[in-house]
Amino acid sequence: MTFTAIIPARWESYRFPGKPLVDIQGVPMIVRTAQRTLLANKVNHVVVATDDRRIVDVCDTYNIASVMTSSVHLTGTDRVVEASRLLSVKNVVNVQGDEPLIEPETIDAVIQGVENDELAMVSNAACPLPKGDEDNPNVVKVVMTQQRRVMYISRFSIPYAWGKPVDRLRHMGLYAFCGDALEKYASYKPGPLETQERIEMFRFLENGDPIALVQVPPSPPAVDMPEDLVRIQDFVRQKGGWERYFVDSNT
Repeated sequence: MTFTAIIPARWESYRFPGKPLVDIQGVPMIVRTAQRTLLANKVNHVVVATDDRRIVDVCDTYNIASVMTSSVHLTGTDRVVEASRLLSVKNVVNVQGDEPLIEPETIDAVIQGVENDELAMVSNAACPLPKGDEDNPNVVKVVMTQQRRVMYISRFSIPYAWGKPVDRLRHMGLYAFCGDALEKYASYKPGPLETQERIEMFRFLENGDPIALVQVPPSPPAVDMPEDLVRIQDFVRQKGGWERYFVDSNT
């Protein structure tokens, strides 16, 4: 299967307005995310789906494909549904726009996850939860079944540990969809768990659809809040500097 990567990017984030264009070492974050995504072997096209002309203009400057979508979508996946229709594609990997250091191998792994699970049309990625994020509601946690599928997702610190500390997984918000998965998502209404947790993958779970879960190595930090930019800089410094995350202005 070949997959199109769609990166939803809206301007009016309630936690961090204008986040897609925040400057990271001289380059807008959405550009860094798109260029990292282009390095994935299983991705044949990368498109930014946005509701703001400023983001389109920046993408044009860096030769990154983009499409304009509605400004009223409730979730990033709703935006991806619209973009997939505009592009006439079904096999899609949804890459969050606030992952400027995302590893291309992680994108390939989540795509491989949906290809390998005959019963699931959706796969998600999870990595070890960083210490200190156990009680951070902006970092989503996930619990896995023995069949390596999603059991539950929460902003709370799950699973609860009665005794010694347990290893927990961070739900990365990296999703692969195949077949009619996105159209099924669009046909469902948000349920009570999705409404309470504000996690869109409940749209599948609450309707009984399996989600394959792919464990990947510890992930670079995402940017949920302005203070996360410091974490990005610290992470890159530990990895030897920005040369590893080179950005090509002629992409």
